[in-house]
Amino acid sequence: MSATGLETPTWVQAAMAVLTGSDNLPSIGLRPSADKARLSASKVDVTLGTLRQEKGKTIASDTCPKCPYRWKHSKEYVPKYVDYNQRDGSRWHAEYTVRCRSCNTISQRKKKRKKLNKAILNAAEYFDTHCAFVTLTIPNLPYDAPLAAESRSLKARIAKLRRREKYKKIVLGGVDVVENTVNFDWDQCEVTLNLHHHGIWVMNGYYQQADLQNDWGHRAWIEKVRKPHAVMRYLTAYVSKAPIYGIRCLETFKACRGAAASAIDDYLVNLKECDDVEHA
Repeated sequence: MSATGLETPTWVQAAMAVLTGSDNLPSIGLRPSADKARLSASKVDVTLGTLRQEKGKTIASDTCPKCPYRWKHSKEYVPKYVDYNQRDGSRWHAEYTVRCRSCNTISQRKKKRKKLNKAILNAAEYFDTHCAFVTLTIPNLPYDAPLAAESRSLKARIAKLRRREKYKKIVLGGVDVVENTVNFDWDQCEVTLNLHHHGIWVMNGYYQQADLQNDWGHRAWIEKVRKPHAVMRYLTAYVSKAPIYGIRCLETFKACRGAAASAIDDYLVNLKECDDVEHA
């Protein structure tokens, strides 16, 4: 009992035990594994954590001065949780961290390219093969051409390429991006639309550029990825491209899409855990 007649809270008792170096920490209703982890943590010097708390708030990356909440989450500034009562019991759901529109867009694009990068590199590691950067072009279009209809026609042409037998054998999956740029010809005083395709393909062999160009029917370019981090740079350039309204400009396919990508990721995680157990 304290001087005021109230019982000393358990968290105060635990803090005093940590500061005095005692192992007799009171239980505060956690799981046994959490209590054991807290016992082991009590033997570690707490000065580092104290210094971290004294630094105060730290501005998070990808935020601007207009954001209503610019700070990183720490022990003192954690997001609140809301308890939703549902049929199968209560579930914990984290509240959305408020950001301004531009910063939220930047954050979502970063998450998207990290997810795509992980799917591509996982597929290359799973099949023990390499990736390639691919560009497929079509003749330039007049400036007043219906862009949405032409984009659908380009995607249909890409789908036709995927049905070729050689493509099925060599390409295991990847990411396809449809992009449009505006070209100015000052000599001819002409403005045209350059609608084309960019892709990162996981290859099971080597697709010769001449063969790819013959199968595509127009100019094509393919290059093997030399370094893994080049994939992230490539995705960074094309995830934030201007959208074509009514068209899904970025798509994954085969081994980098949906359930296939999730299964490959689970397999590699389990394989890594088994290797860690064997080496331990």
